[in-house]
Amino acid sequence: TRRGALYLEILAVNDKVMVCHEIDATDLSSLGDNCWDSIVWNFPYPVDHKQSPASNCRLLLGRFLGNMRTCLKHDGRVYLTLAQLQGGTTREAAVSRVGWDVETLAMETGLKVVEVLPFHEQNYDGYEPKRAYGDASFPCQNAKTHVLQLDEDKVPGEGPSERTVFSR
Repeated sequence: TRRGALYLEILAVNDKVMVCHEIDATDLSSLGDNCWDSIVWNFPYPVDHKQSPASNCRLLLGRFLGNMRTCLKHDGRVYLTLAQLQGGTTREAAVSRVGWDVETLAMETGLKVVEVLPFHEQNYDGYEPKRAYGDASFPCQNAKTHVLQLDEDKVPGEGPSERTVFSR
């Protein structure tokens, strides 16, 4: 939208903000040796599958979160927003049976979920979520933003092995 483009222009002139599009979220080394205060990813989804099985979604998210120990500042945060049926928490994943299970993936990659907040679309004036394929939008009512931080007490890979969905 026109307003969205205006906001991106405003952010582009701020030397403390870097807005990135069309990056490989599973390999953030293309962004250089930067350490980030905040990384925001709204409604991730594998672009190469129109109807992606949950295992592909968890693989994508696990690889993304696996990058965080090297590119997130010590007190930095990841803001990850998932749609209602993506099942972000362990409990939601068990109920939906297609969930991404952010809590388990965070633990397996040395992160922890510190907060889960409702996603308020009205806070993103001009924002319209789009599907990974085509130009269709999707409803984001009841979406949740999962806030993650580095878990200094955990070493990646120490979590329960029965639910590991990717290997290093």
